[in-house]
Amino acid sequence: MKFCLSLIIFLGLVSFVYAKKADEIIWLQNNRPPWLISTGAHKNEGYGDKIRIFITTNYLDEYKHRLLPVNPSRALRIVKEENTDICYASIFRLKNTESFLIYSKPIYVLPQGRIIVTNEIHNKLNNIDEISMIELIQNNNYIFGKIKGIDFYPIDVKKFENQKNVITLSTSSPVVNLLNMMKRNRIDWIYDYNVFIKWEEFLNKDYKNIFKTIKVKETQNLPKSIGYIACRKNSFGKKIIDKINKNLSKSNILEMRKEIRKWQLDDSTAKEFETLNKELFGY
Repeated sequence: MKFCLSLIIFLGLVSFVYAKKADEIIWLQNNRPPWLISTGAHKNEGYGDKIRIFITTNYLDEYKHRLLPVNPSRALRIVKEENTDICYASIFRLKNTESFLIYSKPIYVLPQGRIIVTNEIHNKLNNIDEISMIELIQNNNYIFGKIKGIDFYPIDVKKFENQKNVITLSTSSPVVNLLNMMKRNRIDWIYDYNVFIKWEEFLNKDYKNIFKTIKVKETQNLPKSIGYIACRKNSFGKKIIDKINKNLSKSNILEMRKEIRKWQLDDSTAKEFETLNKELFGY
């Protein structure tokens, strides 16, 4: 009897989470500032949040909109559920989700991730602007923090993960924890997008000028990091994406890109952001 009651309560909760009205869009929202921010003082102020708000206000005002905060693993499970009518703003095209989502026209392209080091390590590396990750990861004088489950590295990190100088870090570790480790010389370098380091500088003024970034030669082999609006690949999702595509224009896209440009790490990455977008989209 207790089991049956528990099952009924569980099914009721599941139905409550995913239940939606015919005129409602459920937006998945990870908490990874400054991309998407689902909690705290800066809730909904991420650049992905700002893009979502721009889209929903200007193109989808006839719909109701509900946010569903999720971690990456749960988001992946939801995306794969055939009858789930959800959308995401904004997201890259990834192999593990591409068959389950329908995408809008491209909105922006980000500069590729970079190696992040302290000033001390940067000096040891002769203040170089670009480096081979394969050469660096095989240098036992340096420690590399490999984030568990992340597959955007420009090299196959699995080939090196058994090395003593490669440390596997939890995906739940926010960038601020990783940077704190680096400040205490517990880890030498990590690889991530510039926007996330900019966020930590925004929150922690003492981070300013402590970290440097280095381009990675192998990133030329990666697919470009292009941002889209995505919805579940079904009739509902197609209807939403078709409406978004119909309204996307050069002026609107440039307006949305302003939110992303704010989070480029410095003048160098801001110029790279502008150059990449002009090369790929013409503006």
